[in-house]
Amino acid sequence: MNPVTPATPRPPLFLTPSEIRLAIYAYLMPSQIHIFSHKNALRLSACIQQPKDEVDPNCCSRMTLKERENHVHYAPPDPMYTRRLASSWGTHWRCEEAAKWGRGEDAWKQKEGGCNEDIMPLLLTCRQMFSEVIAILADTTALHITDLDTFAVLAPSPSSDDLEAGNFFMSSLLTCMLPSLKELRISLKLPLEVYALFESGTQPSSSSSSAINNPVTAWANLPSILNTLPNLRRLHIRLDHTEPDTWTRVNEHVALSPVASLAARSHAKLDIAVDLPKLHPKYEEPARHFIEDSPAPPFPIQRRIRQRIHADIHANKIFHKDDFPFTHEMNDFLIEWNGMTVPNDMSYSEFAQYQEDQERNAWKEGRDPYQEMKDEQKYVLPNLFIFAASTNDVLKLD
Repeated sequence: MNPVTPATPRPPLFLTPSEIRLAIYAYLMPSQIHIFSHKNALRLSACIQQPKDEVDPNCCSRMTLKERENHVHYAPPDPMYTRRLASSWGTHWRCEEAAKWGRGEDAWKQKEGGCNEDIMPLLLTCRQMFSEVIAILADTTALHITDLDTFAVLAPSPSSDDLEAGNFFMSSLLTCMLPSLKELRISLKLPLEVYALFESGTQPSSSSSSAINNPVTAWANLPSILNTLPNLRRLHIRLDHTEPDTWTRVNEHVALSPVASLAARSHAKLDIAVDLPKLHPKYEEPARHFIEDSPAPPFPIQRRIRQRIHADIHANKIFHKDDFPFTHEMNDFLIEWNGMTVPNDMSYSEFAQYQEDQERNAWKEGRDPYQEMKDEQKYVLPNLFIFAASTNDVLKLD
């Protein structure tokens, strides 16, 4: 008579009430996770963005320790710094660095809350834990996408040709997670040529099925793709381009037309928010941009100060580009070094807004307030310098 094989005992975790297990999972989950394509495979990575990264147009937080030393000694820029400046993940450069190249010099710091950034062990432990963790992810964690190729995988029925063999697990994960997903965040930093294609409605000449080679179709599919997410409640979209030029070169009405179409179709339960760079008053147009003189969009728009320090990775150069409002860069210097004081009845943020409004009014009147300030020598302007790495030249900022 064959001996009876004893049943495998259940792990102690699964003997606890489900409410306790779910609370444990929720504690371990990051508030946001990135889904991205890397080395022909879809991958997950926790968001480790820090609050200062969102409000850092001068990119001080991106400077490495080596770059700070180079900056003082007139040395070429650190390649890691130039890579951070040019990151297609924008203000999530820290997340890209940790996800694709391993942790940088300070990326080891976890986000506040002590969450475990590596959730893959939880997903791979067993089927029961997989299903329970997926439910928590969909309910409490925002899914963050930073490129059009990855956005395309949200399509309800991707063909088998679109999925590499190594993506089977990710395909299964998305199949389980997306129907219950509550929050989606899309941050796109695209070349100006792509925005021009949006405006012309043409596709680049390429036979590839990649979204990068078919950006118009990929972005136009936004409403149809997101309408397949029945439990989606929050959608946040952040747009930018990769060039130093002002954001005002982009036709916002065209670029956001898929979002407007989605807002018109979706029910009131979907909360849509859009984050865009500030427009330059000299170049803004009601027919192209969302301003006071144009029809209001069917979603709120928050404006931010755009990145001012840019990089040419191939030449290993960094350079500064003025944009509106230039008073953002002047105020700190004028207060600290030139004796300017903030009026007693204003906070610093109120004073900064007042300065910005004055600058806007000057542009609207056909004046160049920056040139006026330099010509009148009303203030001692800051003597700002950056360095061209290939020649070690010192370039005075415009």
